Amino acid sequence: MKQPLPRTFGNLPRLGAQIAENMRRTYELVRKRRPHVGPIRPPLPLADKPLLAFACVLIAVAAAILIVDAPSPLLREFLPDEVRVLFNNITRIGKSDWMLWSTGLTVIAIVCFAPEAACFTERSARFTLAGLSAYLFSVVAVSGITVLLLKALIGRNRPRLRESEGFLAFHPLSLDNSHHSFPSGHATSLAALAIGLCLLFPRWRIAIAVLAALIALSRVSVGAHYPADVIAGLALGTFTAAGMAVFFARKRFVFKVKSNGTLWPRIRPGRLPRILQRGVTAAWRRWRAILLRGK
Repeated sequence: MKQPLPRTFGNLPRLGAQIAENMRRTYELVRKRRPHVGPIRPPLPLADKPLLAFACVLIAVAAAILIVDAPSPLLREFLPDEVRVLFNNITRIGKSDWMLWSTGLTVIAIVCFAPEAACFTERSARFTLAGLSAYLFSVVAVSGITVLLLKALIGRNRPRLRESEGFLAFHPLSLDNSHHSFPSGHATSLAALAIGLCLLFPRWRIAIAVLAALIALSRVSVGAHYPADVIAGLALGTFTAAGMAVFFARKRFVFKVKSNGTLWPRIRPGRLPRILQRGVTAAWRRWRAILLRGK
């Protein structure tokens, strides 16, 4: 005798229809949203003067190459053991995989699997959380793709090859990871995420910036990069986050534009935890009802 499917599996067609409907509604929401047509001031100093900002970055990178890159592997030996252990532990935070997985899966879960919102609080929380996650995912992804292309194009040797080839050896268009020192990928991802968080939560910007700077400096301490590589990575991530903020503000997502053209988060940071807690609780109850009992 044929055994009936459990009630959860019997509702899988309903869940598939709900996913398709959610994706359709998300597409319609993005397509119909009117863009901001007024002027937008970039959220960082010199961001509205790209040539001057690029020149400042070039000067900083050149100064680092000429002054501190050569002795930097030797200076690491004078660090206390406690500091080196700390840097060895925190340097892993700069990997972009956990940033992309956490934000990307959040967007997929909300857009594809969240059931139809039953109240305004749930709709507001879903829209807020999806927007924040999409913005952070985009800044890390765009900056990560850019830095991978630059690494292969420039092909600077890593510090472990300094004694055999020197600290100014380059192998353009190389696919060998030993020649992918400039710019630092960890520093790029950290700067993109940190600047994105600073723009979303300006009250905590000093603490976020200090923590990101320490983790970026750890790349020099562990011998993976020269200081110039870290400076270039920080600059790339910073400008990527600022550019994506302007793009999202133009689409009227995540950020709003004040009357003077400056950017500001659409949701006040103080209200965010309560909105998300209520929305996630309501969405979980509705999702569980679809899987177990149906609508």
